[in-house]
Amino acid sequence: MNGTEQNRRGDAVNHLRTIATALRSARNSAASGRRTGGRGTDLAAVLAGIDAAGGTVADRAVVEQARQADCVVERFGPKNEFTLVLAASAEDRKTCWRLVYEEYLAKGYTKPNAERLRYSAHDALPDTFTFLVKEGETPAGTVSIYPDSPLGLPGEEIYGDEIETLRRAGRTLVEIGRLTIAPAFANDRKILMEMVEVPGMVARSVMKADDMVITVNPNHCSFYERMMRFETVGPAKVFGSVCGAEAVLLRMDLALQARMIEQARAPQSGPDSKRLRRTVYRAFRDAMAERNFARCVRRLQRLYPPMPYDRSYLQGTNLFMPRSGC
Repeated sequence: MNGTEQNRRGDAVNHLRTIATALRSARNSAASGRRTGGRGTDLAAVLAGIDAAGGTVADRAVVEQARQADCVVERFGPKNEFTLVLAASAEDRKTCWRLVYEEYLAKGYTKPNAERLRYSAHDALPDTFTFLVKEGETPAGTVSIYPDSPLGLPGEEIYGDEIETLRRAGRTLVEIGRLTIAPAFANDRKILMEMVEVPGMVARSVMKADDMVITVNPNHCSFYERMMRFETVGPAKVFGSVCGAEAVLLRMDLALQARMIEQARAPQSGPDSKRLRRTVYRAFRDAMAERNFARCVRRLQRLYPPMPYDRSYLQGTNLFMPRSGC
């Protein structure tokens, strides 16, 4: 490559880096109340431009930082102190996996590993949605929603028959997984409510699923059954991937959940509304707010798809290595 060509490519890379840096510096543009994010700049195109111009790993890192800053879905809390982020960047995904690892390790659901991350091939699917809640830069919680795919669903490790029965009934399925709240925020009701509301909205209005399933420790069944009206579809079984802890398979009909939310929020005082007001659904948002939330998530997914797991990233993980046990 001659000097002129080198200069031309260098100018192109510098221009793209300037764009990415400007995006990063814009991350704190005002968001008052419970507002949705996404400013509409296509970072994926910027990344492709850097590659086409012969950019370096360092140049890609600038875009990665901009991507992290620009994937805010909404801010919530009494003082908007919490941020819900679509974890599309490699670093945000790792933050989620690290948070899950630390909580699972403390509960005996996983064995120590050198990476200090908890993930599976399901976490790398392009249609998996992973969300991260932060207070400032401190990770507070995470949850993922997994699509049904040729890999199946994570819960099929022990509930294959039960999940296949739902499929044969014509149901489109997703699975909630990795729902984790950091110990420092374990008693924060706002984070808990966000973590249990977001999966249903995404499953219903973004992924267009009929049912969502979740495997939970039997000690947590009461909350899901009493406060969210999940139904048990699989008995308690030993779950090898969480070091032999027991799990129960629960199911939620998403159309039914939407009706329960509407009834719980309704002003009339019929018996159904009264009962549902004792659930979490009274605090869930209405159908219009859910549509706005889903519109924002779809826009972010389109503009900032999950960071590609390229060679430089995979060198630092064992993402596609076979695993056994927990």
